[in-house]
Amino acid sequence: MLRDDVKPLSASPQLAKDSNAVDNLLKISFLRNYALPLIMRDPSLYDLDAFYNHPLLSFLTATSPKYDGYEAAFEQYDIETRQVYSGDIDSVYEWYSCWRLVTSVKMLTILGLDLFMDSVVERYRMPKAHSQLLRAICDQQNRASWSEADYLSFFPSLWFISDGELGYSGNSSTQLAIFNPPYRLRDSTPKMYQHYALKRVDPDLDSELVLLTSSDFQVTLETFYHGVTVDADGSLMIVMAYSEFGNLEQNIARSRPTRWKEILEMMEDTTGHLCVLHSHQWIHNNLHPKNILLMQEAESPMIIDFAYARCIQGDEQVHSTHGRHPYIAPEVLTQGHSTASDVFALGIILWQLVSRVTFPDNALLDKNVHRIEAVPGMLDELWAIITSCLSNNPAQRPTPEHILEQLTQLHRLHGDEFINDETMAYVDSRAKDCDDYIMSHRISRESAFSTNLTDDGIIHTASVTRTSNERLDCYLSLVEC
Repeated sequence: MLRDDVKPLSASPQLAKDSNAVDNLLKISFLRNYALPLIMRDPSLYDLDAFYNHPLLSFLTATSPKYDGYEAAFEQYDIETRQVYSGDIDSVYEWYSCWRLVTSVKMLTILGLDLFMDSVVERYRMPKAHSQLLRAICDQQNRASWSEADYLSFFPSLWFISDGELGYSGNSSTQLAIFNPPYRLRDSTPKMYQHYALKRVDPDLDSELVLLTSSDFQVTLETFYHGVTVDADGSLMIVMAYSEFGNLEQNIARSRPTRWKEILEMMEDTTGHLCVLHSHQWIHNNLHPKNILLMQEAESPMIIDFAYARCIQGDEQVHSTHGRHPYIAPEVLTQGHSTASDVFALGIILWQLVSRVTFPDNALLDKNVHRIEAVPGMLDELWAIITSCLSNNPAQRPTPEHILEQLTQLHRLHGDEFINDETMAYVDSRAKDCDDYIMSHRISRESAFSTNLTDDGIIHTASVTRTSNERLDCYLSLVEC
C-alpha cells in the first residue's frame, strides 16, 4: 500500500540541503564535468541551441573535461562513482538519473525561462493553448524547492521512436515509444529508461498537469510521470513510465488467483492509492481498471490518468457526466462526481477482482452477460464491503480509509486460505460467457462512442470513457445486489 510515508520505487537525484552531502557534490560534479561538456558539443540534440552562447554555460564549460563521446564519458563517470561509494552503487542507473536532473524543466528554465519558451515554441510551432500549459509547468517547477519533487524533464521529440499505440479515449491516445537520448549507453540501459508512454495533452483537461506538478503528490507520482515532450504538430505530451506488466484490467482478464491473499493485497494497494488522493481533497472522476497500472508483475497497482481529477473542499461535487460505464455512480447525473462516486467505482473494481469479469470497450454491454452479483463461495465480509460501496445512496458508502481497514483485517484472517472450487468454477463460467459474447458482438472503435437506444429505452453503451453521458438516466444498470 502506498501512503505519504512510503518511499517511491526508486529514488531520483535531489539537491536538498538535508540529503547526503557526498551525493549532492556528485550531482553538481556531474553537471559540470560530464553533462555540460557533452551537451555543448551539439546543443541542438537537447533543443538548447538558444543557450549556446549563454555566459553561465560558457564559464562553466571553459575548464571542463573533453571527451571523445558519451561512452568514454561514462567510463570515467563509472570509475569516479565507484571510488566514492567503494563500488556499492549502480553507476548505470545513476548516469541516467543524473541526466534527469540536467534536463529537468527547473534546470533549463534557470538559464532563462523566456529564452527557453521562445525557442521551443518556435521550433515546434506550438499552438497557444499548449505553449501556455508548458509555461505553467515551468512556473510551477521554479516555485518548488529542489527537495520537494522529482524532476519533470523536457524531452526533445527526436529522442522518441514510435513503437505503437497503448490505448485511447475520446480525447487522446497514448503511444508507446522507444527512448533514445544522446546519452543512451549502447550495452546497458535500465529497463525503466528503455520505453516511455506518451500521452497527448488536452488543453481543456489540464488537471493531470496541475496534479503532477503538485509537491503534495510527489510520493505517489514521481515514479510514474517523468516529464513532457512536444509532438510533431506542436501538441504537448506527458512522458510517463511504461510498465510491461500492463494495467489492472488486463491482469483481471488473464490471471486466476488461487489464494485470497493475492486478491486482498491487490484490493488493499488500490484502495490505499485512493486514500492518498482523497486525503489531499482530490477526486479521480474516472476510476476504472485501465487507469490502474501494475508497476510490478501482479502487484504494486498505481492509480493513473488524472485528466478528469478535481480538487474539492468537504462534500463539494463536480457537476459533469463523463466517465466509463458501469463505473459511473447512479447519482452522478443529478449530483455530479464526488469522493462517494469514486468509492462506487472502487466497489465495481473490488467485485471484478473476485469475479474476474471485465467490461469490453469493443462491444455493447449485456445485462445478463455482464451482470454484477454475489460470487458463489466468496468471503461474506468481502461481499458486504462491495455492496456498501455500491449503495444507491452515496451518503451510505464507506470512506476508502474504512474500506482499507476492513480489507486489512480480512487479509489477516483469510489471506492464506485457498479460493474454493465453487468460486473458481463460477469465475471460469463467467469468463467463457464473456468470451463467447465478444465473438458475435464486437463493434468498431467509432461505434463504441455512440449511444444506442434500444426498444426498452435503455442505452446499452460500450464501456469506454466518454466526455459526455447526457442520458445517464437511461443507461443499463448491471448491479444486482
